Amino acid sequence: MNISFKFDLNAKTVLPMLHKAQPYIVGVILIAVFGYTAYIVNAALNVAPILPAASSQAAPTTFDQPTINSLKNLNQVQGTLPTGNVGQNNPF
Repeated sequence: MNISFKFDLNAKTVLPMLHKAQPYIVGVILIAVFGYTAYIVNAALNVAPILPAASSQAAPTTFDQPTINSLKNLNQVQGTLPTGNVGQNNPF
């Protein structure tokens, strides 16, 4: 019984085998790229909210009386715009 394993890796024997295996190699690469893309998209879509810490309870916001008075005294601004000559003098 002659058990000798001789690997002859020259270009004349390897290139035809790679040529036959090319569709399978490309298929495996495409499946790997698709799987990686699906993994990344799945990870981006399944984002969980960060729970706030128990000790970070914010105090209620309070305004002093001068601030409330100044907000009550604000004047309303007219929201009309003459559309006939917008941008003719200086468009920037």
